[in-house]
Amino acid sequence: MEDKTYTLKDIQRETNAPAWLIYYLRTNNRLPVAQASPGRGFSTHYKKEAVGVINKYLSEKKSSG
Repeated sequence: MEDKTYTLKDIQRETNAPAWLIYYLRTNNRLPVAQASPGRGFSTHYKKEAVGVINKYLSEKKSSG
């Protein structure tokens, strides 16, 4: 596993993105995952680049809407 990874809560704090958006981007394979969840009750760990992907998505959404 990478030295610095983010959980769902960490990404929400960094980007102010709602959880549904993070789930949406993950299920569409747009977020880099460091370690997938081994099962229910365990967090998915995202790479540092995931924060940049979400911020880019949010900025594109604001400029187009």
